[in-house]
Amino acid sequence: MRAALLVIAVLLLGVGCAFASPVRLLPTSPSQGEEGTLPLAKRESEGVSELRVPVLMYHHVGDVPARDPYGLFVSTSTFRAQMQALKDDGWIPIYMDFLLQALDRGSTTLEHGYHLREKSVVITFDDGNRDTYTNALPILNEFGWGASVFVMTGPVSNGASSYMTPEMLGVLQDVHGWELYPHTRWHEILTRVPEAQAKEEILSSREFLEREILTCVMCPKQIPAFAYPNGEENETVRTLLREAGIRYAFTIRDGAVTTSSDPLALPRLRMGEDHGVEKFLQRLRIAAARG
Repeated sequence: MRAALLVIAVLLLGVGCAFASPVRLLPTSPSQGEEGTLPLAKRESEGVSELRVPVLMYHHVGDVPARDPYGLFVSTSTFRAQMQALKDDGWIPIYMDFLLQALDRGSTTLEHGYHLREKSVVITFDDGNRDTYTNALPILNEFGWGASVFVMTGPVSNGASSYMTPEMLGVLQDVHGWELYPHTRWHEILTRVPEAQAKEEILSSREFLEREILTCVMCPKQIPAFAYPNGEENETVRTLLREAGIRYAFTIRDGAVTTSSDPLALPRLRMGEDHGVEKFLQRLRIAAARG
């Protein structure tokens, strides 16, 4: 039903819509230069048959500290250069929602005969850091692209100054069309805490987003995806996710998402300051290569 409304809205408008639309429409990409087309989704005969979508992972965009042992920071200049490289190399940032829909269907086919295009990619940010709003958002707006944020909801709900406020998250979602997903409440490593605490971390973060932020008409009634803190998971954690109604979860393992990917251990590509344009594109191409 949701996808049907998206396609109908596009047809009614008669032109491609930017990623920044507050209504979840099939967006066009400025890099394609084909006015009125839907570059992320084509009719089945023009699409690709194999799902291979890299998911990029970022944490901080801004000043890079002298010591960054985990590679969590990328400067605004490097981030902009990476996004320009995406555009120049023909990559098409898509909504996470469309990737999950393709996984639900087990193919690149969406509803109504639309297909994900080759070189589709998803951009994600972890934690809900404020520099995602102040630094990454303006750059992505330059390209007409959006992203998904896996939100650590404890600091957000408590008003921590280095994290986004609920109002900022609402602007990302309602004005710019970004998608929001849970990343626990306090970033506890779920495999290292008691089961009851792990359950609370999962449920409280999802419920906060559903109750406080996801108020738009097109938002899902129940959030289907999650990102593991530190990428760590085990069967106990997986069971807790299933019980919470979460069908897809992301790790920090390298690779592209495919139809054969474990839905509760989906890969992502960490991108940081050490990823110049050539290295950045090389990792994307390797991940998306068909073996």
